[in-house]
Amino acid sequence: MSGVAEHSLTLAFGGGALLGSVAVFFAVARYSWRSVRHVKAERARRQGLYERQLAEVAEREQEAACSWSGYRKFQIVGREAEDDRGAMVSLYLTPFRHGEEGQPERLPRFRPGQYVQIRADIPGQANLLTRCYSISQAYAPDTYRITVARAPGGADPVTGERHPPGVVSNFLFEGGRVRSVLELTVPQGDFWVDMSRSEPVVLVGWGIHTAPLLCMFEALAREGRREVWLFVEVGSEPGMFRHALAPLKELAQANRDQLNIVISSFFGSASEEGPPLPQDPFSELGDHGNTLQVRQSFAMGGVSNREGRQGFTWIKRALPAHYKATASFYVSAPALALREAKHDLEAWGVPEESVHFEVFDRASLDAISEVEEDTGSSQVSFETSGVEAAWDPSARTLLGLAADHKVRIPSTCKIGKCGECEVALSSGKVRYVNEPDWKVKPGHCLPCVCVPASSNVVVRA
Repeated sequence: MSGVAEHSLTLAFGGGALLGSVAVFFAVARYSWRSVRHVKAERARRQGLYERQLAEVAEREQEAACSWSGYRKFQIVGREAEDDRGAMVSLYLTPFRHGEEGQPERLPRFRPGQYVQIRADIPGQANLLTRCYSISQAYAPDTYRITVARAPGGADPVTGERHPPGVVSNFLFEGGRVRSVLELTVPQGDFWVDMSRSEPVVLVGWGIHTAPLLCMFEALAREGRREVWLFVEVGSEPGMFRHALAPLKELAQANRDQLNIVISSFFGSASEEGPPLPQDPFSELGDHGNTLQVRQSFAMGGVSNREGRQGFTWIKRALPAHYKATASFYVSAPALALREAKHDLEAWGVPEESVHFEVFDRASLDAISEVEEDTGSSQVSFETSGVEAAWDPSARTLLGLAADHKVRIPSTCKIGKCGECEVALSSGKVRYVNEPDWKVKPGHCLPCVCVPASSNVVVRA
């Protein structure tokens, strides 16, 4: 018996050791398998990262290869009327190839909302003239599209201020025929939508100023990740942007949950908003204008038309309540509408960093700029003209001070985009009230957007 017991005990202990060894073996094997799997996954992750980095480098090199500095010749290859009255046209531009045939050249990518600067040789003008025009279509590899409105001049219907005819706009409108040649810069500007973000986007435009927003909407819609609202006021011309809006309407109708287009028109006084008209979908909303049901009933098919002036008083009632804190707003409009939009968005409580304004001219820049207190006296010398003047804050900029004292400095945009007013800064310091898009040369300044920042400033003008 004792021998059997001893043998059984030996088996028990031996079996236990065997089982333990087996357990250890499988544990080691499982750990090794997990380690191998982890190593393979990490290797694949690093390989994927490396390949993405290579692709990004290749893309940057390709973008650099198809980019250019200064101006480059482009040819108009297409032209479309954008309204019923013949006052607006879209021009399609591609690099000029001197009669060569073959594949079109690839154009560099741009940020949706940016503009190109055009230089044109216009009969009767002593110098080449430059103007900035927003790209009104999402990126296409071989074509940029701009939309141009006829600028006959005359009195502004709202402010009464008189404006001269637009020389370049009228030239492009009348003389911008297919095969005409223009000179363009690469796309530039700081009014653009960040495609890497995910928050909702609200685009609000008035008339021809809507052009950059069309580009933004199309780019965002084709990406298909974000909720986007496009509000457009077309005044008394319901057919405005008829070709440019057509594909955007199709995108909105195909994706009603994310995309909405609202077109406002009016046929009365442009200076009076008045109460909502009976046709206005918001006239009966009461306090329930932020519900999904109202949004869906308002934007049937993703595209809606209403009568009445466009304003944030009712725009905010169309939007979900959380947009006030979560959405990014992009506004492109004439000066008066910009001022109203800035005031209304601030009153609504939209964070300043969530609001972006497009500035087309000096009046629109002044409309959204805060007038800063004078920080001290300064003496400005225009050395070429031999004129000296004490700095006057009411002049707003050095260019304004020069004009007040009959010192001529050539200028076009007056908002830091074109660089035509660039002059040498012989001595002293300046401060920019609006950061220029134009790359200013060292030792120079742009008088249109700067003020003195030292007690004495000397510019070569």
